[in-house]
Amino acid sequence: MIKWIKRNWIVMVILLILIIVGPLAINWLFKQKAPIEVLVAEWDASAALGYYGAVIGAAIAVYGVFLTIRYSQKNYKEDVRNRTLPFITLTMLKTKSYKKLFPVNVIENRNREKEEGYFEYKLQDYYCILENGMVGYQTGLSERQQEILNNAGTKWVSSPSGGSLVVVNDICVPIEIENVGNGTAIRLRYGLNRKGISEKDRRYLPVISLKPENPILLHIFSEDCSKESNNLGEYILSFYYEDIFSNRYKQDFEVMIEYNDAKNCPMVSVDMSHKQNFLGEKYNE
Repeated sequence: MIKWIKRNWIVMVILLILIIVGPLAINWLFKQKAPIEVLVAEWDASAALGYYGAVIGAAIAVYGVFLTIRYSQKNYKEDVRNRTLPFITLTMLKTKSYKKLFPVNVIENRNREKEEGYFEYKLQDYYCILENGMVGYQTGLSERQQEILNNAGTKWVSSPSGGSLVVVNDICVPIEIENVGNGTAIRLRYGLNRKGISEKDRRYLPVISLKPENPILLHIFSEDCSKESNNLGEYILSFYYEDIFSNRYKQDFEVMIEYNDAKNCPMVSVDMSHKQNFLGEKYNE
């Protein structure tokens, strides 16, 4: 409303003049003696004021219709613009090079020709590693960690008698992150942090843009969630992102890691409430 008044202050001034000065002028004129016969009034001041008010009301109504039509046209053009609005995002690709320097034989070398060389790829799979009460991120598991998963939560421990498989209180929670909205989530940063950590001390993965129907993966992994482990506790999986108009949003998912004495194993629960918080416009605060 304030912006509209600033843009149309001339119209407001004219309207105030007509409303205030007009009736005063009519009242003053009816007190004056007509200099010639043709100007002698055949009606009284109340009739003149009624006519004047009707004219002013009609003019305001016409101007209101004009503003409504112009506002509707502007909204229609804005809606068409929004539906066809292009927006450029960047995705940093990962690279790797592979070359086997000492092939076993010529046949093996030929079979590996398609696998060797320089590659570019989009990283869509991160591992969130819990270790000694700290949270870290990796693009893959170590050989030891992968072996624990492959052996159904056990690892081989050597001993003088030969060794044995030992049960590990590990957790592995694969999570698929998908944008089910209509537009791209711009400047998305996300990460797992302990619930009590302040916002400024939280750590997040590199910023990305997440398009609809293009899910990414996040694995929460720990090879030590025993009863006395520092990795147990409450965590927050946070997502911060924007739309193409720089409106900012936030979603938090609570993650609880606790040890179940009855089942004698760690348990993981995730709050799936999907509550979205609107943080406002980035550039209009």
